[in-house]
Amino acid sequence: MSLRFRRSIKIAPGLRINLGKTGMSMSLGVRGATMTVGSRGVYGNVGLPGTGISYRAKLSGGAPRRRTSTPQSQTYARQKPTVAELEAQASSLNRDIDDVLDLHLQCKSPREQRLKPISSFTTPQPEVHSPKKTRLILGGIWLLVSLLICLLLNIMSGGLVFILAALWTVFAFKVCRSVIRNDATKQREWAGERDAIASHNTAATRWNALASDPARRSELLDAAFGEVDWPRETLFSFEFKDAETLALDIDLPEVEDMPHSFWTVRKSGASLEQKQRSETQVRKDYGRHVHAICMLAASVAFWAVPELTELRISGYTQRADKATGVVQDDYILSVRVPRTEWERIDFTHLERVDPIEALAGFDLRRDMTKTCIMKTIEPFA
Repeated sequence: MSLRFRRSIKIAPGLRINLGKTGMSMSLGVRGATMTVGSRGVYGNVGLPGTGISYRAKLSGGAPRRRTSTPQSQTYARQKPTVAELEAQASSLNRDIDDVLDLHLQCKSPREQRLKPISSFTTPQPEVHSPKKTRLILGGIWLLVSLLICLLLNIMSGGLVFILAALWTVFAFKVCRSVIRNDATKQREWAGERDAIASHNTAATRWNALASDPARRSELLDAAFGEVDWPRETLFSFEFKDAETLALDIDLPEVEDMPHSFWTVRKSGASLEQKQRSETQVRKDYGRHVHAICMLAASVAFWAVPELTELRISGYTQRADKATGVVQDDYILSVRVPRTEWERIDFTHLERVDPIEALAGFDLRRDMTKTCIMKTIEPFA
């Protein structure tokens, strides 16, 4: 048997404090027309005494009441996703594979503008109706006055206009809250836009200073490589052989860093399933990725340093020597790229370019099988 506890304390005509196991609430009104304010929100109650007919409606606020139910009592069914929705989910999950295979799509034309524009922020700060503290005080006073008016009207009219007064109180509260929230949202958006432009201008100013000083081109290259979003850890070291020639060494990712699975829609079209990529496919992905890295590195260098006429790019990976077990750096490709030949690439349609075939068009040292097993080579000096 459950125990219930409830006590009602009359404070004034039409005003009661209710104490119960679930907390405290306040009731305003007379028999037949009352408003209850408690932890679950504001409720209006209207009824005809002696008839058993009544109406109860939630007017505002309060935390939703938690209900527990067993799985058997649930009366709703989850909507089945369409094939198009599943394909979109699979595409999103496979984005990492696309980033690895299509890295060369980030290549820039060497003729593209190097200097970054400085943006001006001219958006005026949104008007604030009043300081936050003042708004809170005024909102509280407005709500208190509305409650007092509600109580007086309830006493004077015998509850006839109680519901209208209660609705007006709730309306006034929501208006005050809406104004406060709208002001705060506009201020946040304005400050975010201002800070983003300021950050861009700071970076652009530093970049333009580096690009304008030939003596700082090493710093410029470091900054340019750092701006690229490399999908796997890729490290660079470089040396200017002379004013027009750059030797670039790239510490390439390992084949183990490639994605080994992908998502696809089941034949039934009911859900997604994860499948493993074959070892051959993983090696082919790796071969395409390392060639795309060299392409993007060449793009960055030729774009950042217009004085360069030739690049010597060599990529290496860490492998264990089969005779000694010692891990060592093994070069797996090396290429010489003259600027004149590089500029023949159509940078407006990079989706048509195969990175493996693109590097093969230059002076390339590479020992690679059809399944992209890459053997050690001697790089260009």
